[in-house]
Amino acid sequence: MKQRIFITGISKGIGRAIAEDLNRKGFEVYGTSRSPEKIQNKIEGVHYFELDLSSENSIMKCVESLPEIDLLVNNAGQSQMGPAENISNEKVREIFEVNFFGTILLTKMFAQRMRERGAGKIINIGTLSGSFAMPFQSTYGSSKIALTTWSLCLRKEMKPFGVHITMIEPFYINSGIQLEYICPEDSAYKASADHVYRIRNEKLDSAVSPAELVHTINEIINTKNPKGIYVSERKGRVFRFIKRLLPDSTVEKLTLKSLGLKY
Repeated sequence: MKQRIFITGISKGIGRAIAEDLNRKGFEVYGTSRSPEKIQNKIEGVHYFELDLSSENSIMKCVESLPEIDLLVNNAGQSQMGPAENISNEKVREIFEVNFFGTILLTKMFAQRMRERGAGKIINIGTLSGSFAMPFQSTYGSSKIALTTWSLCLRKEMKPFGVHITMIEPFYINSGIQLEYICPEDSAYKASADHVYRIRNEKLDSAVSPAELVHTINEIINTKNPKGIYVSERKGRVFRFIKRLLPDSTVEKLTLKSLGLKY
C-alpha cells in the first residue's frame, strides 16, 4: 500500500513543492488550502481538503474525513513582520492561532491515531530566525519557537510508541509568498523596520528554492530514526553552528550586522 502523506498549505510555495515531489514519487498525497475550490492549477492525483487552522471546527472536520495517515507535514502558517510595539495583541493572537494553537490541535489528533497504531512521522516546519531572535519578527519568530519547544517535548513523549516528531528550521527560502508587513508611518521604528524589510526581501530574492526543503523532507522520510531538528540550507547550518560556538553578545552583533543595522 502507498504511504499516505498529509500536508497543510499546498496551494503554493513550499507546500506545493512538497506535494508535487511526493506525488511524483508515488505517495498518496492529501493536502489542504483555506479555499481549495479557488486553486486553478491543482496537482493531478493529489486529494485536496479545506482547512482553516484558526477554526477548531474546520480542523476537526478535516481530520475526521481523512484515512489513516503515515506522515503529517505541518507546513501551513502565517508570516508577519513589524515593530513589536506597533503590532496589536489581536494580531499576535491571530498569528499564534494559526502557527501554534491550530497546528498543535491538528498534530495531537494525528498523534493519537499514530500512537494507537504504533507508527508514524510528524514534521513541523518552523524557522531558524526564531532561534536568532531577528528584529521586527517578534510575533512570527515567537510563534515558531513555541512550536519548536512543543514539538521537541512531544518527540520525547512519543518515542516509546514508535512515532517520530521532527522540526525543520529553514533560514531563507524563496517561496514566493509575501508576508504581512505592519509599520505605521509615524512609528519610531519606521526607518529601521523599513530597512530590515527591504534587506529581507533582497535576501529572499536570491535565496535557495523550496527544493532544498523538499530534499530534507525526503531525507526524513527515508530515515528510520530522524533527528529532532533539521536545518534545510547550508548557510542556515553554518549560522546554527556558529551560534553554538560564540557568546550570545557576539551572535547578537553578527545578527544585526547581517541586516545592516549598526546600533
